[in-house]
Formats: sequence, structure tokens, C-alpha cells
Amino acid sequence: MGLPDPPPVLSSTRSFSGQVKQLNITARREYNGSFLEARVVQLNASVTEYRPPRWRPWTNYTVTVQGLTAAGLGEASKYAFETEIADPDIPSAIRSLSIRDVSQSGTAVLPLHPVPELRGPIQEYQIIVTVGPNGSEADDCLALDLQPFNASQGHKAYVAAVVPAHNLTGPMDFVLGDGVCREGYCNAPLQLGQNYTALVRVVSRWKQVEKASCARYDFSVGSVSKGEPLSKAVALAVVVAVLVLLVAIAVLVLLSRRKRNKSKDHESNGMIPLRSRRAGTSKLNTQILVPELLETLKRFRRAEMAVEEEAEEDTDLERPKAGCEAEYQKLISGLLHACDAGKEPCNQGKNRYKNIIPSIVQCCPAAAPEVASLQSWEK
Repeated sequence: MGLPDPPPVLSSTRSFSGQVKQLNITARREYNGSFLEARVVQLNASVTEYRPPRWRPWTNYTVTVQGLTAAGLGEASKYAFETEIADPDIPSAIRSLSIRDVSQSGTAVLPLHPVPELRGPIQEYQIIVTVGPNGSEADDCLALDLQPFNASQGHKAYVAAVVPAHNLTGPMDFVLGDGVCREGYCNAPLQLGQNYTALVRVVSRWKQVEKASCARYDFSVGSVSKGEPLSKAVALAVVVAVLVLLVAIAVLVLLSRRKRNKSKDHESNGMIPLRSRRAGTSKLNTQILVPELLETLKRFRRAEMAVEEEAEEDTDLERPKAGCEAEYQKLISGLLHACDAGKEPCNQGKNRYKNIIPSIVQCCPAAAPEVASLQSWEK
């Protein structure tokens, strides 16, 4: 008995028929050198058909079929083919994630995890944001013509960012709504009071064939998230209110000091202070209160009286002396008695000095006889 002839291989997707005794199936992947799968199938003589298992996506297969007799293995028939890529398989653990840290400032944290390359090479992760109810998840995921955000057009669904697969090698957080533009895609700020859906579209491309799968995350902006306690928001509001109150008090104190300084300036200049009708206007109010007017008039009168008194003092100093004041100026310096003043030659002819003769007699011993006669006359 000789070796059997090589069996015919009909198709990679159909069963092998004929006297097939041994199958060698080898599977490799071009861009994954660590992947290798080999199977050897031994068949007995009664088997006339073999249905291979399901082929893996994105895999290069080489199938070797040989006949087997007592003389040994015959010549092999080989068949090589490559399976197409399939939609990426997103694990349920990734789909069960949720948006967290939703902020009133219009941001939210989206967790990203790499997807295993089991059905094809992962090219990128597209982050899609939809506003409100905007179709089903499948519609958004299959819409390959989605555009970046454009404020003038007001897209309800837009690509916020694209993360290359080689940049996502482990879990990472992506901040939605941070307002940063990357590679032509703008991550627009989220609006308060809106319901959003974030889609992470995992894209696989191989030889002009593209497949995609999506994970969906719904969230709302405008309410405090579960991870953010209410007390934190209340504390923030209290701090803001205290700061506003302090600023208002500082402004009032500053305005009061400025008003007081202006009032002092008007008083020092002898001017009547005129208040503006409104703050910030240049038109003055000419209606002056009666108490303020009276106080101002009294202040003016006191100033005039002081000026008049100073003028009178200056006039008295310049006017020539007369009368008693002039006589006193002519007397010799030093201590003088009234008798001495009457004996002055300039005063002997004046009647007022004659009226004080009794006093002169009393203080002058030489006039003693006359004093006695005067005293008797007075009696």
C-alpha cells in the first residue's frame, strides 16, 4: 500500500470531505506576534466529513490536510486565508461604569479603559456627546459622519475628542466639558440643566474595513452628584456670601471717609458744601438745608468780626496819642506820685491838677499851713 494522494480542499468555510485522516490547523495574527494557535485532528476511517470550529476574527489561518494509511502520511494539501475583523467586544465591566464628579461649572469625569483586541486591532476611542434624547445608541454609534462641535450650528451630537489606542494603555479619566480643543475636536463646556449622553465608540480598522462598538453613559448637569455632598455646596455658598458682605462693608467705609474728607475741605475753604443729586452725576443740588445755611452764615460773621477787630487794633497803633494817654507818655519813666505829676511844668496850668491840691498838700510838708485852712473850709 502506497501513500495517499493529497485530499482536495474545497473551501475554508465549507466542510472537508473525502478520506481525511489528519488535519493540522495553524492560526496566526499579522500584527500580534505573540498569538499562535495550532490544532491537530486525528480522524478514523469511518469519518467522511469534518466541520471545523468557528474561525476567530482578524486571524490568518493555514490549514494542512493529509491522508493517512498504514504506509504513513501522504502529501499535504494547504489552504491559507484570513478572517475579517468584527465589532470590538466591550467587556461588561466597562459598560457598567458611570459618569462621576458632575460639577456645576459644566464638567464631568468620564472613565476610560482599554478594550482587548480580540476581534481586530483597536485604532482609536471616539468620545461622542449628545444633548438630550437624540436617537438610539446604535444610531449614534453607526453615524460615521459626526462632526466636531460647532457653536454656530448647535449640534446635538458631536465628537468631543479622539484618543488614539496607543495613548490608552490603562485606565484613565477624561474630563468632559473642559473647553480644550485637541486635534481639531473641541470639548465644549456642558450646560446647566441639560441631560447628556456620553458615547465611547471603540473603532477597529484593518485593510479599509472599519468596525465599531459603543458604551453608553447617561448623566445630567445641574444637580449635585452623589459623590459631591450637599454640605460642600452650602459651605461654598456661605463663603461667597461672607466675601460679598465684607466687600460691601469696605466700600461703605471708603465712601464715608471720602465724604468726611470732602466736608472738611469745604469747611477749611469757607465754602458751603453742595451735595450731588445722585451718586456719579456732576449736577449739584442747590437746595441747602436751613440749619446748614445758618451755621455757615454764623461762621462767616465770626470771621468778619475777627478781621474787623484786627483792623481796629492796627488803626489804634497808627493814630497819634491825645489826652491823658498823651500826658502819660510825656511823664518821666519810673515810679511817680500824683504830686510829682502835678508839679510837672507841662501840667501846672491845667485845672484837673489844681483839683488835687488837697492831696498834694497832704503829702507835701511845706504846704502844711494851707492844709489846715482847707480842712477847716471843707468842714
